[in-house]
Amino acid sequence: MNRMLIACIPTILLLLGACSDDNEKKACPAGGLGVTAPSGKKCNAILDPSDPDLLECQQQVEDYKNFDCKEPQVCFDTNFQSAWGFVISPSASAYSMSFILTNCSTGSQKLVISKVEVLGNSRCYFDFKMNCTADDAGQVGTCDVEKMEIAPGESALIRARYFPQKSGEDDAILRVHTNAENFPLLDLYICGSGVPLHPVGMDSGPSPDLEVHGDFGVGRFCKNVTTPSTCP
Repeated sequence: MNRMLIACIPTILLLLGACSDDNEKKACPAGGLGVTAPSGKKCNAILDPSDPDLLECQQQVEDYKNFDCKEPQVCFDTNFQSAWGFVISPSASAYSMSFILTNCSTGSQKLVISKVEVLGNSRCYFDFKMNCTADDAGQVGTCDVEKMEIAPGESALIRARYFPQKSGEDDAILRVHTNAENFPLLDLYICGSGVPLHPVGMDSGPSPDLEVHGDFGVGRFCKNVTTPSTCP
């Protein structure tokens, strides 16, 4: 990745110490990674998917190791998970949706998740529990937020589950509040649809393969729902 590292040889290491790539890193973009394109455009204001500036914004997040950002930064593998065509059946199991969040900064500060709001989820078929405490934060499997504090270079999962009981479409957003410079509010979109086990009006007959909960390549992007969830 860095030519200086490739050029290091043992003799130089002995004389000068370990090589560093700090000088080769790019300056942190204005507002943090994925916020401002090199042209000065705000990334969230670019609506044309063919705009090259949008690609530049995405590459800032993907290539975060090439930037020298001292303040906490949140990078993510995706902000969209869907489960289209979930087969409704008593024998089915919930479909798990996971997002990987990384503290992609070069400083020493931890990325701190203060809370996660659930928006939408009008039919309450998405399950998410913000049940971490200071004692169990960081223990895998104890909560849907794997870690409340993420050290630079480290990652953690945020999970939700989808288990529809009736046919129809569902949308929700997990709004993550952090101390990140770039995305202090990060929206993670989740959506899906439930389909009946048997054809409409029939109690038996051909049924979908229960081992496949959804046709995940088909569907739409999740809706930008804004109403706070009232689900228990």
